[in-house]
Amino acid sequence: MSNDKMRKQKPNISWIVKHNLCVGCGICVDSCPTKAISIRAKNGLFRPIVDEKKCNNAKGCHRCRLSCPGDQVNLKAMSDAAFDSEAAIKEHPYIGKYINAYFGYSNDDDIRYNGASGGMTTQFLVYLLEQGYIQGAVVTRFNKKSPFMVETFIARSKDELLSARSSKYCPVTMAGVISKIKQLDGKFAIVGLPCHLHGLRKYEQMDKALKEKIFAHIGLYCSCGRTFKLTEYVMTSRNINREDLGFFTYRRGSGMGKMYAVMGDQSGKKEYEEGFQHYYLSLRSFFNIRRCMWCVDHFAELGDICFGDLHVGKYIDIEKGISSIVTRASEMDEILRKMEKEGLVSLDELPIKDLLDSQHFVKTKKHTNPAYMHINSMMGCKVPNYDVEFSRTSLIKALKSYLVKTAQMFVGHHKSLYGLIRLGRKDMRGWK
Repeated sequence: MSNDKMRKQKPNISWIVKHNLCVGCGICVDSCPTKAISIRAKNGLFRPIVDEKKCNNAKGCHRCRLSCPGDQVNLKAMSDAAFDSEAAIKEHPYIGKYINAYFGYSNDDDIRYNGASGGMTTQFLVYLLEQGYIQGAVVTRFNKKSPFMVETFIARSKDELLSARSSKYCPVTMAGVISKIKQLDGKFAIVGLPCHLHGLRKYEQMDKALKEKIFAHIGLYCSCGRTFKLTEYVMTSRNINREDLGFFTYRRGSGMGKMYAVMGDQSGKKEYEEGFQHYYLSLRSFFNIRRCMWCVDHFAELGDICFGDLHVGKYIDIEKGISSIVTRASEMDEILRKMEKEGLVSLDELPIKDLLDSQHFVKTKKHTNPAYMHINSMMGCKVPNYDVEFSRTSLIKALKSYLVKTAQMFVGHHKSLYGLIRLGRKDMRGWK
C-alpha cells in the first residue's frame, strides 16, 4: 500500500467528532503544529473545529489523533509505563494500579467546608504550591463573565486555587493549557478527569519535554460527564436568572454539600440552596455525554493521586465533608503523609471494600459500558478501542439500560421535551 493511501486512512479530529467519540478535552488544539484547531461550545459541549486549509493531516501529521483519548486508549500500557517502577505498587481490576487508599479531609475549616468532599484536592494543591513542588496548577473555575461556562487556567497563587475549588458538573476543556505550560519555567500539577489524563499521557508520549514539566497528574473520579444543559436546566427550573447570578457553586457544606447561588447585589441579595441529592442525583442520565457511555475508567487510573467522594456506611455521619484518596506514585503518597504530620489534613487508611462500596458506578464502567460498546459495534457505530479485556454485562440486561439512557439523553438535548424530565426523575427522598 502506498504512503498516500496510508495517510488517508487516518483522518483528522473531525472524524472523531463526526462519530461521537469526542470527549471535548481540547488537547488536540495544543497538539496541532499548524494551529489549525480551535475549540467552541456547541450544543452543550466543547467541540474542536478544524481549519482544513491549515491542516497537514493529509501530509501525514496525525498529531491530533495521536493525542486524542476519544477512539484509542492503551490504558494498561500507559499505566504500566507510569507506575510499574513503584516498589509498593498493587493492582485491582476496578481501581487499577495503586499504592494506598485513604480517607481524609482538610483541617482548614474554610477549605473543607467550601470544597467538595472535604477539600482535600484544594489542600493538596495549596501545599504543593506553597512548598515549591510546583509553580502552578491547571484547574477549572466558573467564568465570571458567563456563570454557566467554565474556564481552565494555570493557578499561580493560593487565592487562584481557592477560586477553582468545588465540583464543576459540566464539560471541561484544556485547550491552550499545554502550550502555556511549555512557555513557563518550573513544574506544574494538572487536575483532570480520567479522559483528560488519557489525552495528556498520550500527548506526553509525543512530547517528552512536556512530560518533564508535569510534577503531578491529579485525577478526579468520574461516573459520567454532563453537558452544559444540566446547569441551564437546574437554573431555569428554579427561576434563577443568569443575568442576576453573582455567585454559584454546585457543592459546599457538610456531607455531599449543597448547590449554592447568590443573585442580585448587596442592596437586594437573594440566596438559594438545595441539597446535592435533590438537584443532581435525581436527574439520572438526561444530560449525559454520549462518549461517556463507553468509558471504562472510573478511578482516573493514570493519575499519580486521585480524589473522590466517600458517602457510604459509617462515613456518612462524619461531620462536614470527607474525601477518599488513591495514591499511585510514591512521591504523592509521601507528600500526603507529610501533610498529615504537619497537621494540615486528617488522614486514615481506607479499606478497599469501603472505597468500592462508595463508588458503585465503577462496576458499570467495567462491565456495562463495554456491553454498550458491543451493542454499538453491532449497529455499525464507531466505538473506542482499549487494550484491556472486559467481562461484559449480559446483552439483554445492557440493551434495556442502553435504551433507557439514550431515550433520557434525547430528552435532555431538546428543550421542548424538558417537561418529560419531571416524569423520569429519580425519587431521592430516602437518600441520606
